[in-house]
Amino acid sequence: MSRVVVIFSKRSLSTSHDALDLVASAARYRELLEGALRAALPDHAIEVREDERARTIRVEVDTDDLALARSLERDVLDHAWVVRQMGAWAILG
Repeated sequence: MSRVVVIFSKRSLSTSHDALDLVASAARYRELLEGALRAALPDHAIEVREDERARTIRVEVDTDDLALARSLERDVLDHAWVVRQMGAWAILG
């Protein structure tokens, strides 16, 4: 089992949503992304966390298998994009 950590910043969610409650929205995004990743990657330990220092979404995979790490990173980034574009994470303040 590999450990997968996803790191994002709530600022990255703001884009054109002026009235967005960034704290609540980031918490909901984290929850939705974590759920999607756990369902899609049940054989891996998943952690999604927010870090204001993050400039982009980052994926860290704890494995010695480079091919697996790259595959997991791509899969996680795809899920992050889908949740961001289609998930009901935006909460207006």
